[in-house]
Amino acid sequence: MAKESDLRDLWLESIAFSDTTLARDKTARAFQYTARMLFGITDLEVFGNLLRTLSLSRKVLRFYKPVKAIKRIEDAQQDPNLDALDKKLTVVEVASDGLYAAIDHITFLQRIGALKWMRPRAVDRLDRVLEFFWFTEIVPVIWREVRALLRMRRQAVELDAKRDEDGRPSAVLKDGLGRLEEKRRKALVLLFKAAVCDLPCSLYFMQPLKFKNKRVHKAWCGLLGLVASLISIQQNWPRKKLQ
Repeated sequence: MAKESDLRDLWLESIAFSDTTLARDKTARAFQYTARMLFGITDLEVFGNLLRTLSLSRKVLRFYKPVKAIKRIEDAQQDPNLDALDKKLTVVEVASDGLYAAIDHITFLQRIGALKWMRPRAVDRLDRVLEFFWFTEIVPVIWREVRALLRMRRQAVELDAKRDEDGRPSAVLKDGLGRLEEKRRKALVLLFKAAVCDLPCSLYFMQPLKFKNKRVHKAWCGLLGLVASLISIQQNWPRKKLQ
């Protein structure tokens, strides 16, 4: 019965998750990067077609995102949980994401044939400029998470010292250490995703077309992008049991 209940919870959570734009984007991203990886490995055009189709479909999900980014910047600047530097890093991150989405409107028009005057070389340059703003979105995330981990390390040392002084740690102290460890785990996952998965992919997309078309580069970028997508899905999966 417990297993059946767990399966039902998973089913209900998947419904709640699928009903969000974020879920559609990250799920499509996972299949898109899987297609890129398989295209690099097999060179079968069916995977290339899937890759291009999913890439275009995800651009539609970014419509109006630049406007939403303005509100996110406002919220970051007013967030009392962020210090001055973290606020600046978050603003750079969100502004880069907004600029990426704004420029992506132009690439969408090019993909549907509205900018036929653009030659392949100009299209390649446009794509590389676009991906530069993904790079500038990733760097602040890495910086912020490294700062968070160093801050949590100091807090852990202080709590350990207090535990040693008290002899027997109180329930409050145990709870504090537990919550700190959970925050540390989440920060490590975010840092891994940004530094190991997203950063190399952003550098890949800023390279010339000749580099990006090599099968080996498609394969490793696809693999890293798939891992990053699965991490995003896991992080945003609704954990609360639904009735």
